[in-house]
Amino acid sequence: MFILLYKKFFLKYSCIMVFNTIMIMKLFFMIFIFFFPSSTFAEIKDKELLNSYNEGCLGEDVGSSMTVGEQFLVCGCLTSEISKEYTIDELLDDEDYVETEKFNNITNYCISVILDRR
Repeated sequence: MFILLYKKFFLKYSCIMVFNTIMIMKLFFMIFIFFFPSSTFAEIKDKELLNSYNEGCLGEDVGSSMTVGEQFLVCGCLTSEISKEYTIDELLDDEDYVETEKFNNITNYCISVILDRR
């Protein structure tokens, strides 16, 4: 009889513990979402800003180091990758963003795209 009561008690409260664990996980997830809204994740969606960036890149004189088509490819790649990796604030507030490791990684990636096509 005691074992039967114990099993009944255990099953009842183990289900409650599992339910509580799931609720706690959901609560932590909701807190994470509220404290870290999507605006804190890097992504620029302002087409006008990105178009200006791309036009500025295309306006640079690259001499004979690459063709005009390759320059379009590199500038498009840079614009695309910057839109994914930076926020508007990072791009506008930090005048030295081109000296960061993040930007160097983007540049290396975009240049490797051209070198792979040659």
